[in-house]
Amino acid sequence: MLRAMTLLGLLVVASGADAALRWQDAESWVAQEVAPELTRQFRDHPRFRGQNVRIVAFENGVPAARTNALALALRDQLSAALLQVPGIRLAAPAGMSQPLDCNRADVDYYVGLEIAEQGQIGVRIVLRTLDARTNTWVTGHDKRWQGKLTGAQRRALGTLITDPQFKGQRAAPFTHGESDVLARALARELACASVKQLGGVYVVRIATANGSSKADVGQLVGRNLAGLVAMQFTDDTARANAVLDTSLHHVDGELAQVWVSLTPVATASELPVLTASAYVRHNAVVADVAPRAETPPQGTPAVTPTPVVRTAQPVNAIPIVETTPGVLNTVQLVTGRGRATCGIRRPCTALEISSQQTTALFLLEHQVEFGLVRMGGDRCSNGGVPRVLKGTGTVTIALPAVRTRSTRAAPTRDLPMRPATDTLYTIAVSNSRAALAFARHFKALPTRCAAAAQVGLRGASLEAWLENLAGLIETWAGDVELQALPLGDTA
Repeated sequence: MLRAMTLLGLLVVASGADAALRWQDAESWVAQEVAPELTRQFRDHPRFRGQNVRIVAFENGVPAARTNALALALRDQLSAALLQVPGIRLAAPAGMSQPLDCNRADVDYYVGLEIAEQGQIGVRIVLRTLDARTNTWVTGHDKRWQGKLTGAQRRALGTLITDPQFKGQRAAPFTHGESDVLARALARELACASVKQLGGVYVVRIATANGSSKADVGQLVGRNLAGLVAMQFTDDTARANAVLDTSLHHVDGELAQVWVSLTPVATASELPVLTASAYVRHNAVVADVAPRAETPPQGTPAVTPTPVVRTAQPVNAIPIVETTPGVLNTVQLVTGRGRATCGIRRPCTALEISSQQTTALFLLEHQVEFGLVRMGGDRCSNGGVPRVLKGTGTVTIALPAVRTRSTRAAPTRDLPMRPATDTLYTIAVSNSRAALAFARHFKALPTRCAAAAQVGLRGASLEAWLENLAGLIETWAGDVELQALPLGDTA
């Protein structure tokens, strides 16, 4: 009996020592528990087979462009382990994948590590999986660890760095000395867009900037692009069927956005317009690519610029270019009647949209408390396919009951991160190619199909989505009209 109790005591002590060792070592937890479990899930489970998975750090439940060095170190450790497993597809931005693999640019699932401090010296690490298409958590795939960090790990926890996977997004702009990386990322984005088109071969002339193309970002993009896809480049204006042009748009303070566009010369060309964009620190990147200033004559006093201190401001809205009025006649709230409109015999609140030409219609609702969603009617089976109005016509679409003082929508010039009230957006697209591009983009939004509220995109995910929408609207501004209708509280 005594021997049995002694053995039991030894087992308890040994178990406690093993547990303490395990709980104190976050890296061993990732290697011995997390990586093997994720390998089984993403290699063997039918849901994840053939899907693109990106390993990230989460901040408040969304993928973080800037996070602590410890989270990225654990992320890199986990990514390296999964990269060795056949059958698991790790997503990577087009600008990062080596060699270029456009099929890996889209993300189906985010697997994220989020670290929170617990007490004075402890931390808690949570690993969760986010479905990028529905923006919902995948249940049954959570892992948790809590314990103490080593001195080196705690220093890493206090160090804020940028995740290279998000380079070029608003929260992680390109900076001084990165013009080559910027050009490579833009070229790869254009290359992936070009391989999806079937209209022919681009013969490209690079537009000059400041009298010379040698110092322009477009020249660097062109050199990278030439090595990626079957495009021809020429200086002969008569021979070129497309122009590669670069523009820089100021956003806020030193933040700017570089846009590269590949535009067919002929208006009726079968070749589509291709665009790529990235955020940059304006002064830093322009210094990399702009012609150097001439050396002032001797005797000219040097002028030291006065440093400007700027305080980062939260993003309140994403500005968009002015869209083309005339695609839509009216967008207004009406009382719908009949089963064909309301799905029931009782009257319902509905949106009546009339158009002057064949138009693809997309409806979005930005909910103050729940984020941005796509309105999908009473079913969620359309997969992002827009409603099409052929020629001059009117369509009436049932909505959840709303209280509002406004009955008519009006054009808008910005996309707020958090609107003052729930807002319904109608986006009308009169170009078939543009409609396909918008449909692909809208598929990433959760769909609201009933009167109950639906959790949509919020935070950093919403900001990135709206930035891309603003880019689409700018590309197709001549074929798009956007109108906003402020709503009251959903009844």
